[in-house]
Amino acid sequence: MYDKWSVLVYENPGIVSWSPSSHFYFWNENTDMPDFDPSFSSPHVNILNADEVYRAFVRTQTLLRIISGVRILSGGRRIRHCKELHFFENGYYKKPRYNEDLDVFLEELTNPFDQEVVKEIRSKDVGRNPNMIEFIIDESIDDYIARDILLWIALGEEDLLYFITNAYKIMDSIRADTEVDKKNSELVLSDDLIVAIKKMKKHFRYMNTYEGSGRLSRHGNTRDTGPSKKPSIDIIKQDLIEVVREWFKYRYFLKHKKQ
Repeated sequence: MYDKWSVLVYENPGIVSWSPSSHFYFWNENTDMPDFDPSFSSPHVNILNADEVYRAFVRTQTLLRIISGVRILSGGRRIRHCKELHFFENGYYKKPRYNEDLDVFLEELTNPFDQEVVKEIRSKDVGRNPNMIEFIIDESIDDYIARDILLWIALGEEDLLYFITNAYKIMDSIRADTEVDKKNSELVLSDDLIVAIKKMKKHFRYMNTYEGSGRLSRHGNTRDTGPSKKPSIDIIKQDLIEVVREWFKYRYFLKHKKQ
């Protein structure tokens, strides 16, 4: 099996058996060495031409972050990968160089999914009743809010310095989408989602104040006081994941009318 664009991932070779979606996949390019680091690829990247190296790299990286977010929600860890992009041509792999382009970076971070590829894949999935992981991936394709949330989860795991800022962005997005703070909202939320949001809101003073979370805080060194009891980062991570899980369940119910 040879794929046009790919990156090595630093994962157990068993990850090649994980097939959460047709939109991306893991495989082993060296079948003679089963312990060889597996590779990641995607049809959304393989449509790119040989001269689109930087776009291919950023698109691959963004897709990996999205699937990492899905994996974290499923109880796993983020997927680490090699920073070198492989391109298969004329029977062998090469590592093409690229020049960074901020406009391309922002385009691919915003949406790495090619709509023609989406159409082709979905034409083969007509009538499919998605499980929760498949639904989350579908939502990340169709809805920028879901896509951003998965990216922020992965980015917060990549660098602790950005975890709290990204966690607050996630909460802002979910609170706006659910209208949980709006009086007389007509949206019907599950008790589990409401409880999960309330638990996260208890961490806001810690997240917002320099006295609370120091250099990780959303704000600079203001005079605002921190909480009397500081939560651990691990507790905040657990509560954040729970909110996001319940939010995706809520979205699933809205679209499929089932618990």
